[in-house]
Amino acid sequence: MKQGCSKGQTWAFAVLAAAMSLTACSSEEPAAQPPQPTTSEASAVQVPNPKDATAVDPCNMLPEQTRVELGLEPEGRKTDEGTGCDWYTEDLSKIVTLTVLSNRSLQEFRNSKEAYVDYEEFTVDGHPAIRANQGEPAKYGFCDFFLATNTNQILVASGRDSSQTDACGPARKALEAAVPNLPAAN
Repeated sequence: MKQGCSKGQTWAFAVLAAAMSLTACSSEEPAAQPPQPTTSEASAVQVPNPKDATAVDPCNMLPEQTRVELGLEPEGRKTDEGTGCDWYTEDLSKIVTLTVLSNRSLQEFRNSKEAYVDYEEFTVDGHPAIRANQGEPAKYGFCDFFLATNTNQILVASGRDSSQTDACGPARKALEAAVPNLPAAN
């Protein structure tokens, strides 16, 4: 995200995001997509207890209790050609998005970690995950997480907070709530 994005532009983005499926207030995507992996790169991430996030409607991934705790509207709105879902607060100050990326490996993000200003590896319910952001979440109000549901599928959790107080908190909480409820991969 460009550093010239003001709070007014961030608020404008939140309003537009509720009306249209936008992902940022600049031409850069907050969830940067690294180049497609080679076969050896994709196989490097081992996922115990693999799950299939495509087996669930993305708007059914976030449990009601978590939506209430985060102050999000009860109904999500499909995004990214049906592979994702947005939830937002009534005043549009916060947006949480969950999106499934098929035929992608978490290793892609590990291999390009120097491209991210904000980078951290951790696990959620035994699944490897990465927080990877090209800008500072506290400064810009955007935060992205990438979790390997299986060796060739990623669940992306994105958070937007116009107050810029905790862009990462809601996205991480959504990710942590969604993963345990995903069905096992066949």
